[in-house]
Amino acid sequence: MGFWDALTYTRDISLSTAQNMERLKNHSGGSQATLGAGFSLGGSQNGITIEAGASSYSNKDKGNSLTHHNSVVTAEDTLTVHTGRDATLQGAELRGQSVKADIGRDLLISSQQDKNQYDSKTSSGGVSVSVCVPPICAGNFVQGSANAAGGKVTHDFKSVIEQSGIFVGTGGFDVHVGEHT
Repeated sequence: MGFWDALTYTRDISLSTAQNMERLKNHSGGSQATLGAGFSLGGSQNGITIEAGASSYSNKDKGNSLTHHNSVVTAEDTLTVHTGRDATLQGAELRGQSVKADIGRDLLISSQQDKNQYDSKTSSGGVSVSVCVPPICAGNFVQGSANAAGGKVTHDFKSVIEQSGIFVGTGGFDVHVGEHT
């Protein structure tokens, strides 16, 4: 990391963040089927049975994130800033033991919001059936079951993580602005 002593411009100074954007998109799913034979005694079906079943699932995820990383101008001792017109710190920091600034017109300091959005949807279902095979059959001739489930998660986060501003040590700051802050 390097150090600066002064930023001097006859017109405007504009410092802004570096941005990191990430996107997530995922889709997965699957299904299965089963077929088999069995023999049971003492239940709701007694005898030889044929068993069949099927199930499936689906999962969809998507998300976006935007992260800001402040630009930082640091002086080991005193940082001096001079502009003939405007100074804009839009996701930026001025740092030093002391900061002296002479801004010709306007000083704008704003922090940038980080954003994180995520959505997930899941679903699943299945069926099963059991058929008792005559002539060795007692009880229920056919038994079956079905199930279904689903879920959804939504996440939306916005917050300022890195504050913009003028940060000083024991030397304090002396800032003169010609018009608006």
